[in-house]
Amino acid sequence: MLYKTLRNKIIKIALIAAMAVSVTVAPMVHTYLTPNVSAASSLDELQEKQKEIEQQQEETSAKLESLKADQAQQQEYKNTLDQQLYNVKQEKYVIEERISILDAQIVEKQAAIEDKQAEIDANFEQLGQRLNAIYLAGETTTLEILLHSTNATELMDNMEVVQSITEHDKKLIEELQTAIGEIKDEKAEIEANRNEVANAKVELDQKQEEINALVEESNRVLEELNANIEQENEHLHALDEQSAEAEAAINQWFADYYAQQAQQGQNNNGSSGSGSGGGSGQSSGSWLWPAPGTYGITSTFYDSSGRPSAHGALDIATLGCYGNLIVASRAGTVMNAMPDPYGYGTYVMLDHGDGYVTIYAHMSSKVVTAGQYVEAGATLGYIGSTGQSTGPHLHFEVREFGTKVDPQRFVGYS
Repeated sequence: MLYKTLRNKIIKIALIAAMAVSVTVAPMVHTYLTPNVSAASSLDELQEKQKEIEQQQEETSAKLESLKADQAQQQEYKNTLDQQLYNVKQEKYVIEERISILDAQIVEKQAAIEDKQAEIDANFEQLGQRLNAIYLAGETTTLEILLHSTNATELMDNMEVVQSITEHDKKLIEELQTAIGEIKDEKAEIEANRNEVANAKVELDQKQEEINALVEESNRVLEELNANIEQENEHLHALDEQSAEAEAAINQWFADYYAQQAQQGQNNNGSSGSGSGGGSGQSSGSWLWPAPGTYGITSTFYDSSGRPSAHGALDIATLGCYGNLIVASRAGTVMNAMPDPYGYGTYVMLDHGDGYVTIYAHMSSKVVTAGQYVEAGATLGYIGSTGQSTGPHLHFEVREFGTKVDPQRFVGYS
């Protein structure tokens, strides 16, 4: 946008106007009324207050933007953490399922080992019965050797001694021992796999704890940012209320000013003359387009929702318009033509004597002075980008008894 909110700048304009008129226009009472001293003094106080409010609004708005940017960045960071935490939990769920399956397989293999061992024990018992038969047959020496075998393995090692054991028993025990060895190998492999998976789960547990700590910290930062944003919003709201009060005071100043004008006119000639142009729509007389040769409108009186904006003016600009002519839209008296570094930059304010005031802002330079009477179409200055402006343009504002109104009610390209 080519402008900054102008809601409070009229205070400075009114103050300058009061000072300028009281110094230079005293002899021209019949065309321009000097505001009383008390009004000027009140405006001086309003000016200082409004400057302070405006600076605080700018600082608060900037701080809010910074906080909101931090909030958005922190929220994005937290969203990433939440996604990571979700992924870790899903991975843990899969690993826990794998561990459960491996535990079941280990139990199954252990049961198989116990079953095979039971078969070996049963066959070993049968072998003992046969050995007892050998003993009864008198082969004591062989029996003693065999009875000193404490398990199947030792027994197999001593098979050369027990030549009387049938080849069937030997083969059966060997097969059972081979089977139990294979099952033990399978169980060991499953246990190794389980340990690997369990270690991975431990790592995921640690990772989850780390992410949880980061999420907790992120939540704390977000809460702090939200609290700060809420606080700054409340501050900005309070400033808006103060600004609205100042705006109301300005409007009252204008109301008093025009009432004083009307009273002055009655005292001078007993009639209201041209002081009745008032808020019923179009003013009397024709209005000229204030920037001949520059016909682009970059901002209107209304915002995107169709309501009057705080800007409350037309921004007029075209490519290469810097230095283009600015003329008086109607005849009137220059209330001021002084630099205003707080918003309008170099500007001219014309009082048309019937309740209407026009403002021409952001000039590169002006060619009129306070108290000067100008005809419609007279050169006031040239388009520039002074004050709160982001590019060359004319800020054209119309006030009706102090209230901003849509300039397009009065001016067109023709």
